[in-house]
Amino acid sequence: MSTRLFDVVAIGDCKADHFIALDNCSVVTRPGGIKKLLLDFGQKIPVREFKFFPGGNALNTAVSFSRLGLKTALLTVLGHDDEGARILAKLASERISRRFVRIEKGVETDKSIILVFGGERTVLSYHAEKTYHLPADSRTIWVYLTSLGAEYKKIYEDVAKKKNVHGLKISYNPGTRQLLHSVSAVRKMARASEIFIVNLQEARLVAGRKSANPKSLLIALKKFSSAITVITDGPKGAFAQGQGEYYRIASFPAKRIDSTGAGDAFASAFTAAIIYGKGPSEALRWGSLNAVGEIKQIGVQTGLPTKTQMLKLLKSASWFSAKKF
Repeated sequence: MSTRLFDVVAIGDCKADHFIALDNCSVVTRPGGIKKLLLDFGQKIPVREFKFFPGGNALNTAVSFSRLGLKTALLTVLGHDDEGARILAKLASERISRRFVRIEKGVETDKSIILVFGGERTVLSYHAEKTYHLPADSRTIWVYLTSLGAEYKKIYEDVAKKKNVHGLKISYNPGTRQLLHSVSAVRKMARASEIFIVNLQEARLVAGRKSANPKSLLIALKKFSSAITVITDGPKGAFAQGQGEYYRIASFPAKRIDSTGAGDAFASAFTAAIIYGKGPSEALRWGSLNAVGEIKQIGVQTGLPTKTQMLKLLKSASWFSAKKF
């Protein structure tokens, strides 16, 4: 087997994220608890802030991995456009390898409009069709597999094959498209993974359960999922099962400005902790503390700490810990 080049390769779509902070709108709750964001139809609506960030699940996590001290590469497809160029510049500034980044003429870089209001975000997302494959010379111990477009099955096959041949380790956080298109494909990939991370609603879908009880869902997911399974639940914290135990951790107290990227921050730091040899309970601390920097300001990646800063946070917040349940 060839010499390892990377600690982790993040695989998935990148996006040109345009953040719009709103004041002149409202939220209404429909029957069944479904919340709707209301804007005046056919009107010009002033906004408080308008910002651009190179983002997307794969880029967000790659930045986090790199800042946490892991030698990181990104596997993605970008368009030959201005948005793609700005994402490449971000990779260079964050010391992330572009060895597996493919630039394609005639393909658009993915885009999103993110409406920020009341501490939450509503995302209008555009995915350009593209295909992925895992090169034979990826030479990494771990891959982090996240949101992809419609042609995701080929990369799933490549990752599973490389795991079987080379013992690749997988941390898996499926995207919305994968969950809506094929729960069975998600379950199959989860079985092959060392770490499987979903939010509460996604856990219910994968488990095929109506229950919103995290422990019941963790138990149900054991037959589909990996050695370590994680369920996140926004402000209510996160839950994990691993090493025969069940753990829960609260959200670290902080003012919630914008939740965009918090899930990526949590999942990447949880994975990084496992890569560094930590157990699930300590990994929950890493994930929660990494996420807190993201929710305190508008945008993505701006609040992610370095490894040195993370170790200081962990030490200063020694009171903040996961509990068995």
